[in-house]
Amino acid sequence: MTGNNVLVAVVLVGVLVAQTPAPPDFSGTWVLDAARSSAVGGGNGRGAGRGRVGGGGGLGLGPSAEELTITQSAAALTITERRGSATSRVVLALDGQPSTHTITAGRNSGGIATATSVWQDRRLVTTVVAPAEPGSRDTVRYTETRSLDGDALVVEITMAASPNSRKSVYVRKRE
Repeated sequence: MTGNNVLVAVVLVGVLVAQTPAPPDFSGTWVLDAARSSAVGGGNGRGAGRGRVGGGGGLGLGPSAEELTITQSAAALTITERRGSATSRVVLALDGQPSTHTITAGRNSGGIATATSVWQDRRLVTTVVAPAEPGSRDTVRYTETRSLDGDALVVEITMAASPNSRKSVYVRKRE
């Protein structure tokens, strides 16, 4: 390769890297906006996701967290969830490698989930594999998609092979 060809190749790589948008930064404290959130399924078959099950959309994950505190680095997204007085922490690797965490809400509380996160466009898509029921060797798979929509953080959860889903919308907490 001649000197001019190398220079052109270096410039093209630089242009491509410069045009690749950085992933969104989800860092901050976020509060659930219940009016903009929704759950489909669950509700003991009533389809509203607002029955005795707790508004979780029939996913078995319990209700949406009331507040999220997120820190983000190039390597990981750390999420502290608050539900009432209880808090839990999940660390998601951002390099496509699986990470594990203890399930802290819903019917599988105490079980271990494996999560694998990848950036798709400007969304963080996390595939989670968890026990189907406490102590079960059977598993369920669901997808959590995090994105920014204007001033809101949107977390959408869909269960594989199921119509049940949940969309939780969070707004930045004002200090």
